[in-house]
Amino acid sequence: MKLTRNEKNTFFKILSNNSVDPAGFEFVEENEGLTVKSKSEKDWYFQLSTHVTFNGFVRYSVSFFPRPIDNQMLPDEEYASFHNVLTRFDKWAGYLREEIGAVDLWSAIKDESSLNKQNFDSTSQFTPQQILQIQSGIDEIKIKLAALPEIRDNIEIIHRELDSLKDSADKFSRKDWRNLFIGSLMSLLFQNIIPPNIAQTVYMYINTVTTVFLTLAP
Repeated sequence: MKLTRNEKNTFFKILSNNSVDPAGFEFVEENEGLTVKSKSEKDWYFQLSTHVTFNGFVRYSVSFFPRPIDNQMLPDEEYASFHNVLTRFDKWAGYLREEIGAVDLWSAIKDESSLNKQNFDSTSQFTPQQILQIQSGIDEIKIKLAALPEIRDNIEIIHRELDSLKDSADKFSRKDWRNLFIGSLMSLLFQNIIPPNIAQTVYMYINTVTTVFLTLAP
């Protein structure tokens, strides 16, 4: 299957339009089809193959992942036109955007590197110096989040939540404050105050900063 340069560029543009970086994917042309596959996630792919029916019509078959669980067991989808294939590719790119942006909430609450349980399972209070470190770290998180246009409409809600965490550092034990911190972040995600497509970016910002102040010595 040989595509023109413009046809190949269409796949590139669809990924870009869905806020998916094309640099993270390979475009492989094959004899009777093509494959767009992730460089980092081996299970992420979009595969197109062609065949000619007995009456001489070209049919396009596509398979892909990620895809909704309720149709993962269904056979490959078939289309009569290349335009319909591109429409399906655009929808698949939307799945990718959501998957890339999604935080693994189960892993997040078990992340020992950023939420050091050894230091935070204590029922003792933070020292005044540690409280200052926590407050400074939360202020840094607020600055980073304020620069994200996707959460501009909800930034006041997020800042209020973070300010509440900052103000409560001297009112709870280490263990209770740690649980409050995790619960507050999970709540922002569950309520979609932080959109799924940037949740991973937000989590990265928070993880980078909290790695410093959430591993404070007892």
